[in-house]
Amino acid sequence: MYNAFPLHPPDALVLTVTGIVMDFNSEPILASKLTLNVWESPLYVLFIFAVSMFFSQYTKNYAAASILTFIVYIVFSIFGGFEKGILEYFPGRITSRFTELMFGISDTPTLIWTIVVTLFVTALLFFFSIRKFNKYDL
Repeated sequence: MYNAFPLHPPDALVLTVTGIVMDFNSEPILASKLTLNVWESPLYVLFIFAVSMFFSQYTKNYAAASILTFIVYIVFSIFGGFEKGILEYFPGRITSRFTELMFGISDTPTLIWTIVVTLFVTALLFFFSIRKFNKYDL
């Protein structure tokens, strides 16, 4: 069987998400810090899904819903770059929060508030989408 990954865990660890090769001899990485990336993508994908579901309920065609979803994605990504007030905890910042926590740049309460705001906005979008859907006569 062909081994596509010639380096073994005692030699190096490749983080495919960030593309960083880290040597275990220079600085050990705790497994708990690596498991944080498991929650990063699904939470952000859930948020984008909630946005697309919201706009598909409130627009007449799917092209408008797709364009508005993409615009909201861009806007939230831009707002994720700001570090003042509530903008610091917007969903666009969640992907960088996990990386910052993994490398010790950020602290856990900031990550938790980012997750809470993301879940709140997602739940709010789902609530209004389902409410609009239930008003339809099927």
